Amino acid sequence: MALYPQILFHFTKKKSLYTILNETFKASYARERIIGGNNTKEFAVPMVSFSDLRLSELKNNIGTYGKFGIGFTVIRVSFSYPKIVGFLAF
Repeated sequence: MALYPQILFHFTKKKSLYTILNETFKASYARERIIGGNNTKEFAVPMVSFSDLRLSELKNNIGTYGKFGIGFTVIRVSFSYPKIVGFLAF
């Protein structure tokens, strides 16, 4: 077994799953803050979250984002041309 999973999962609710499949992912904005010296910079970064958990760990980690997951191979996500490798529903 590989040390790191080769599949990344995106978890969502049922309604959002249909949107992803019919359209695309929609980024949400995460607030970031950088503090250095006497300066503080705050900004928002658009992102879509993925989990690199093993299959045995997935069931314990999906409650926050939804019970539907879409799996992508790591290399495909890295190059922005994801190949869906499976769906999960818990």
